Amino acid sequence: MSSLRPELDLSSTVKTPSLVAVDDRVRPGGVIGIGGPDGSGKSTLIEGLRADALAGARYRHMRSPGILFRRNPGGGAPVTEPHADPPYGMVMSLAKTGYLFVDYLLSWFLQIRPHVRRGGWLVLERGWWDMAVDPLRYRMTPVAGRLIRILGRLLPPLDVLLVLEAPGAEIHRRKEELEPKEIDRQVRAWHEVLPARQRRVFLDATAAPGAVVARAAVELGIPVSSNPAGWANLPTRGRSRWIVPRGPRSSARSALSIYHPMTTKGFVAWNGARLVAGLGGFRLLPRGEEPNGVASALDRWTPPGGTIALAKTNHPHRYVALLLDSDGHPWRVAKLATERDPTNALQREAAAIARFAPLLPPPLGAPELLESDDRCLIQAPVEWVARRDPWRLPPEVARALGAFHAKDRSGQRGLAHGDCAPWNLLRTPTGWTLIDWEYASDRDLAFSDVFNYVVQAHALLGRPSERDVIRGVRGHGWIGDALSSYAGAAEIPIAAIPNLFVRWLKESSSKQDPTTSDGRLCIQARTRLLAGMGA
Repeated sequence: MSSLRPELDLSSTVKTPSLVAVDDRVRPGGVIGIGGPDGSGKSTLIEGLRADALAGARYRHMRSPGILFRRNPGGGAPVTEPHADPPYGMVMSLAKTGYLFVDYLLSWFLQIRPHVRRGGWLVLERGWWDMAVDPLRYRMTPVAGRLIRILGRLLPPLDVLLVLEAPGAEIHRRKEELEPKEIDRQVRAWHEVLPARQRRVFLDATAAPGAVVARAAVELGIPVSSNPAGWANLPTRGRSRWIVPRGPRSSARSALSIYHPMTTKGFVAWNGARLVAGLGGFRLLPRGEEPNGVASALDRWTPPGGTIALAKTNHPHRYVALLLDSDGHPWRVAKLATERDPTNALQREAAAIARFAPLLPPPLGAPELLESDDRCLIQAPVEWVARRDPWRLPPEVARALGAFHAKDRSGQRGLAHGDCAPWNLLRTPTGWTLIDWEYASDRDLAFSDVFNYVVQAHALLGRPSERDVIRGVRGHGWIGDALSSYAGAAEIPIAAIPNLFVRWLKESSSKQDPTTSDGRLCIQARTRLLAGMGA
């Protein structure tokens, strides 16, 4: 990962509307209806809300809240063939409709209103309007179905009705109780039967369950956490650079792979933190700020039951997030801009990966880009292995960089990663992966990737030393071996290396940002190296 320093800015967090507001304060309590065809995910949504946002809420199932006598007060066994039984006769259908209407009103005024006034919540699955959408399920005749719609307009409205919808074929693949055509009809009916005064929200049932729950919570004006254990900010003192889940243990341990240790001290601390996290020790850390603003922007890609770890980058309003699945395994890596970036860095990186990744020779590779837009890159995670000496550039990597440069070389310029540095090179079980491609170019100076790697390590990690860098450019030590490997693959004379190094130092100094501490350190290092080269 790249250098991760600035403070996290969550000023872009969406301010959610409240369900019931009095004097700009949210008053808890209300009645929430959950509707949609069979297989659309009603039960999953209810479980998600009651596990977090609506913990402790009462729950009722079926056609009405229920206060009068009925044969199956709990709703009976799950219905697997909703249209198997024929409808009742006309008289029975109308009588049942009237009975349920009275039942609903009595329950509303004797049970529900007192509960809500005390600040309680009621989650009502299906409810009255489900009968209007699918009267056959309740063995009602079409005439009774029309009466249900009329009487429904006389009932007190729910605070909000959440309706799950999706194409019939998609829902049918999940649950084959209804044919796709019938599901599509019900989806249309939910839009048609509801009276104007009934507040309703239609939710995309094809989204990840976590995303559906989060969207529902936003509509309710209730905060929802994608991780009940909370997050810890690391380091715990001073300015935090990472936000990681405190639990479960597997998630806390895996989340630490968002940090790539660069020093011996960092390597030891990272391994120690992984051990503590794996034993559940992160739950003892104080709860820190939560990545809610960024997490909500990544709901679409977060797997069901998953969570995220967040790293603060050295670019304002840009973050790197590691998305973890419900078992704590890395699922996706996201690079996110919470504000529009005038430099179009993420778009440049996506274009560079698409263009240059196929040209990388083994053992080098690039992250697999899964999806991108102007504010987000979604990549497959890289299974990397920590290195004890990341400031060393392996000869096989230098050789691959030289071969990459030569694939489109003109004179002394050709292909280059543009930001090859220890923190952007990951060792994997099968090779090496270069990340952060936003500065890639087809007109960089020969050896620039090796020069950048060595000088960035010298300036920001303290190794190699200035003496070792200068000796390496002149053909000695491991730096000399790396440059020699690059030169052989790029078919460039070794004798040209010192002059090219001086040119590169002069050109790259102007690209450093003197307003940042890292930029100043890099400028100072280049100035000293130029003096050491006698330039």
